[in-house]
Amino acid sequence: MQKTIEKLETQRLQVEQKVEQFEVNGLEAEEKISQLELKYKKELKEAEQKVEQLQTERLALEQKAQQLKEEILGKQKDIEALKKESETERQKSERKDSERVKAQQKLEVLAEQLAERLSVERKEAEQNAKRLEAKRLEAEQKAEKLEAELNAEKTEAKRKEAERKKAEQIEAERKEAKRREVQQKVKKLADELAERKEAEKLIEEEKTEPKESLQTEPMAVSKDEEKEQSKSGCKYYFGYLGEREKGEEIPATCLECAKSLDCMLNNYKN
Repeated sequence: MQKTIEKLETQRLQVEQKVEQFEVNGLEAEEKISQLELKYKKELKEAEQKVEQLQTERLALEQKAQQLKEEILGKQKDIEALKKESETERQKSERKDSERVKAQQKLEVLAEQLAERLSVERKEAEQNAKRLEAKRLEAEQKAEKLEAELNAEKTEAKRKEAERKKAEQIEAERKEAKRREVQQKVKKLADELAERKEAEKLIEEEKTEPKESLQTEPMAVSKDEEKEQSKSGCKYYFGYLGEREKGEEIPATCLECAKSLDCMLNNYKN
């Protein structure tokens, strides 16, 4: 009896444990059910949003399909227009082919005529070339002749130029020699006049009777001489060479002057 009670007690405890386990499982099941409900609501909401999006896309696709239909109709019209243009172009091409054949025939005729004309012109050109060649040879001969004459004239001109330069050189040398000769004569006369003047001064000093001294001042120059003096560019007066001191150098301009002798003898003449 005691064993039966213990056994029943054990079974009771087992049943209580199972009840507790069932209660725990029930709570877990309720929690899972609530989670499933939340998940279902979320998925339902997402499905509704997706349905709305799909409806929006469907409407957009319907609009796009309508646009495509309209575009297809427009393309069909364009295709029909292109077909008409193609037919027109084909007809034009046929006309062009016909015109091309005619033009080719004309070109062949013109080519034959041109070949004949070119043949005639070539023969005339050959004849003209022969005539031109003969003229060229004749011109070359004339050019050679003219060149020979020109060379002869150049040689003659060079010879004349050399003779002219030689004559100029001889004339320059002659003038230079004459100028040097004149300079020497003028210098000699100047020295003689200076000596004579000195001797006259000594003679005058030896005389006892007083006499009027000779005028040593330069004579007045006439207007004509002044004009000639200004033209020649003389720096001195006429008669300067006769009054200069002995040993005094004769200016270079006086040596080159044509009237140097008259200038030197002016006082003695007076």
